[in-house]
Parts: sequence; C-alpha cells; structure tokens
Amino acid sequence: MSIKYKYSLDELGRVNHLAFAEPNFIATDGWKVGDCDLTDALPDIETLHEQKYLDAQALVKYKIDRQSAYPSVGEQLDEIFHNGIDSWKAVIQVTKDKYPKPE
Repeated sequence: MSIKYKYSLDELGRVNHLAFAEPNFIATDGWKVGDCDLTDALPDIETLHEQKYLDAQALVKYKIDRQSAYPSVGEQLDEIFHNGIDSWKAVIQVTKDKYPKPE
C-alpha cells in the first residue's frame, strides 16, 4: 500500500509538520511531497489507521533526517576519490546508525 504524504521543514531542516496528502496534492508554499510504502497489516481495524499513520510518520521522518544528514553528493564523491569506497561506506554508516530505519 502506498501513502502520499506532505511535510514541511523548520529552519534547521527538521520535520516541522507531517500529514497525509490527497492523491493530487502538489508541493506548494513550503510543503514537500513524498510517497511511502506500507505493507504490514494489523488485525484490529480501530488500531489500523492510527498505526499506519504512526508507521508512515516514522518512516518519513527517518528518510528526511537521513537525507539532511548525509554529506552532499560532491563531498561523497570526493571522499571516494581521496579515500576509497570503504572509507565512504564508513562515513555513510555513521548517518545510517544515527537514523536507523524503523521496523
């Protein structure tokens, strides 16, 4: 199942507001848009909507946090050029460890 979401960032690049978006919503006025795949299913229908929302929110937040924490593409290529792939992997792993993917 794919859910469309919208979010805005504060001045430090952190998620400020996060909400589900209508399928035809287009990013405007500071809002960004993304899609999130959710494949788990919960048997309790009352809990399902809330849990899916919390799952989507956690998944979106981790993606945004990682994107803002990764070095720029230029810095990553420079790291590979000067220090090799293993060094680059170590640099990237720091961000992956700091912002683990939610289960």
